[in-house]
Amino acid sequence: LRPDEVALWPRPSVPPRPRRGPPCPRRRLPRTNTSTSISPDVSTGTVFRYTANASFTFSGLTNAIAGSSATVVITQDATGSRLLTSTMKFAGGFKTLSTAANAVDIITISYIGSTYYASLVTGYA
Repeated sequence: LRPDEVALWPRPSVPPRPRRGPPCPRRRLPRTNTSTSISPDVSTGTVFRYTANASFTFSGLTNAIAGSSATVVITQDATGSRLLTSTMKFAGGFKTLSTAANAVDIITISYIGSTYYASLVTGYA
């Protein structure tokens, strides 16, 4: 065809890409108090919300298998200054939560082999 001509034959159709699983349900994540320790159960989901109402320990996930991952959103209560203790390996060794009242921090965890690797992003407003 010349550049000014239009093809009259139909182009082959491209089949739609198959879905890789069920659509993600939209639901409100319940918020749980941290108490003295947390251990999110990855058999029930991968995103968890906690209100830090006391200093707490977080050293792993419940029902984790190699390759498991989770996102944990931590919100300080109205008092703030709640501390995190953990044996997980944090990026840069940084595992200090924001201490302001109602501050929001997010921890992302990957379980690889027998080791938990975590990264902490602080100060969401």
